[in-house]
Amino acid sequence: MEVRFLGPLGVVTGSCTWMRDLNRNWSFLVDCGIQQGEPTQDAWNEADWPFDPKDIRFVVLTHAHMDHSGLIPALYRKGFTGPIYCTKETQLLATELLKDAIRHSTLPYSAEHIDLIRWKEPGADKAFGLHLPVDTDLFLQFLRTGHIVGAVSVVVSWGAPGQGQRSIHFSGDIGPGQENHETLPLTRFPMQTSIPSNYAVVESTYGAVVRNPLQHSEDQRRWSLRQLLDETLESNGTLILPAFSIARTQDLMFDLHWLVAEANGQYDRLTFLFDSPLASKVNPVFAEAFARTDRSHKGKVRPRWLGKQFYRSLGLDDKDPQDITEGQNIISMTLNATDRLASVSRGNHIARNWRPIFSSASEAKRLRKGTLNGPTVIVTSSGTCEGGPVVQWLSGLLKTATTTVAMTGYCAAKTVGGQLFAIAHVPLSERLRDTGFMTLANQTSIEIADIRAKICKINGYSAHADQNDLLTWLVWERGGKFNLVGHEVFVQHGEDRQRQSLAVALTERAKSKGLTVQTHLPEDALQWWSLEEKSNVIDLEAERARIETEIQLLQTQLLDMRKRAN
Repeated sequence: MEVRFLGPLGVVTGSCTWMRDLNRNWSFLVDCGIQQGEPTQDAWNEADWPFDPKDIRFVVLTHAHMDHSGLIPALYRKGFTGPIYCTKETQLLATELLKDAIRHSTLPYSAEHIDLIRWKEPGADKAFGLHLPVDTDLFLQFLRTGHIVGAVSVVVSWGAPGQGQRSIHFSGDIGPGQENHETLPLTRFPMQTSIPSNYAVVESTYGAVVRNPLQHSEDQRRWSLRQLLDETLESNGTLILPAFSIARTQDLMFDLHWLVAEANGQYDRLTFLFDSPLASKVNPVFAEAFARTDRSHKGKVRPRWLGKQFYRSLGLDDKDPQDITEGQNIISMTLNATDRLASVSRGNHIARNWRPIFSSASEAKRLRKGTLNGPTVIVTSSGTCEGGPVVQWLSGLLKTATTTVAMTGYCAAKTVGGQLFAIAHVPLSERLRDTGFMTLANQTSIEIADIRAKICKINGYSAHADQNDLLTWLVWERGGKFNLVGHEVFVQHGEDRQRQSLAVALTERAKSKGLTVQTHLPEDALQWWSLEEKSNVIDLEAERARIETEIQLLQTQLLDMRKRAN
């Protein structure tokens, strides 16, 4: 078996790894995503691959985000006919993301190619962690990563089961926190493998970042949001919360419901608008996913995607069937997935005070160009303010002093969200002296001097692990014994500084636990790595060049010997 890392190398987006075994006629991909905000994105997103898509047997998709799934329809357009192995939730979310993307960007495929996708959930009725055969002596294992609903890490194993079998573990994107130390309000903790692999491939998006305890604290996150609600009430103004439609919006909706229920009437004067078309489509997917359970071989039944912290924050027992039913009622009310407005009679006072707070999507759409009456909170897309309904809201409200725009996640510097955050620290008196301007997606140009809105950021909603969380996934403990997820680790999916920092930290963490790990930072997308026993991960291109040089030297020596003999 060989592996070739096509991307991302030294960047964050565009995941695509090519694996092959020429003797067994295996050729498949792990992820196939677009680049977003990278210097090379135009060339990458043309889908000009070094392989013929007709030769690819299948694709393993770790999760739905476009930087992992966004070029899959282009594979089908160019002749690929195989299945996409992923979870059911990833299929449903990715389908909506792909359809949404072709409406808002230029990509090398159309809706008809999305319809060609052959989705397949291996082991749909089985718990995570089992070996799922996809060919003779070729297996996949799925393990939840806690990143978003549907997201898994994948162990690829080849060879007959037993000591001779080999494996490589792909992290996908790892979420923050661990069991009983979760940071996000809804998603269940990342799973750890029970058996080390020969190799591992780990993302390093935040490989150099160590978050402080406050950035991990759900109390601090909700305190920040509560302060913004209080300020909006006091100013009789508007709070705009731009949020990504997948996971971020659902977490934000839960926290807002939580705060309203906790306040017991304090926020009754606030109007809550939910204005995110894509999130409206996927909210039922989240609601259904949070009701899904796994049954282990030991007979234990546990939620597949919904975290224990959800029940904990509401004073509900995640093992009590009646409390579980109440929890599902709360999810339904939060995500507007049903018209059922069942009252909650169990749990703490927050659970018992729970009620739907958002106006309908049609009402939010109507008010975009209308007049807001009284203090208003708007959850809207997109998270970077580059498109979607948020553009109209910003056009009308950025010049108003009683407006607050609270970013809920990272925005690249060149995005509208990034440009807004760049002036967050600039007092209004100083903004008046600024001669710059920004242009919104609807081509509305706004001078910086005219922006009166307060700009800020709420921490705590990131769905990515920091360095400590990544190290916990890489070096895990069971029964008092520490193990490595892979004896050799490829660090990718991050800027070089992030990759290098994680590689150093991994070496140190392993050493502190009495373990030795070999790390690799792939740099060349043309390079094949052998994954066979005793290969020590050979650079096949370099090895071929070395052999060719040695052959030339031997040929020269042979000619010299013949000349001497004559």
